[in-house]
Amino acid sequence: MRFLIAALSCLVLCQFSFGQTKQSDLDAGAFVIFMQGKQIGVETFTVHDMETAEGAVALDLGTQKVNLKSSVIYRGTHPTSFTLQQDTNPPLQFAIDGTVVKLTGPAEKTGQTDADAVVLENGFLYQYYYLVQRYDAQKAGLQEFKAFVPSIMQTLPVSIELKESGLTVPGLSSRLTHYHANLAGAVQIDIWTAVDGKLFYCGD
Repeated sequence: MRFLIAALSCLVLCQFSFGQTKQSDLDAGAFVIFMQGKQIGVETFTVHDMETAEGAVALDLGTQKVNLKSSVIYRGTHPTSFTLQQDTNPPLQFAIDGTVVKLTGPAEKTGQTDADAVVLENGFLYQYYYLVQRYDAQKAGLQEFKAFVPSIMQTLPVSIELKESGLTVPGLSSRLTHYHANLAGAVQIDIWTAVDGKLFYCGD
């Protein structure tokens, strides 16, 4: 898992989401992943509702092919469960009860997080849907939250700011909203969504 985190952190990403949602889902589609202008993978995802979502990432890193799956469950703004699986390895299960996190699976560990943290696991951009939903457009400006990164069992500061709204793109019927997110000063992500919150683009 340490290798995977290091590899993903080095990617220069340019990712677009496409696809259609089922009537019962809030969002679904795929991000095409590029590094230095070359496509190296795809992330497919489904945001079922405001409390459940899942995604899968297939990467070709040249010397290694990596397949990842994850799912997240919230109760309101409180994360309660996160599952992470690499290839055919047994999944890592993160049970979150308030501020207590219990990791079970191939590794076992207990940690702490913020009861209202948004889950932002490395390499899965669909989770930014939930960060955007926490943004208060009436308040506007730069807004601060907490993000729990399961694979490193750490809770980090994350900020998000509305940059532009009502933007039009040729060939796209929906107007777009542009946000900028900053995870612990180390990960900078630009997020473009449709008016209804559906993800359109995530990248640096």
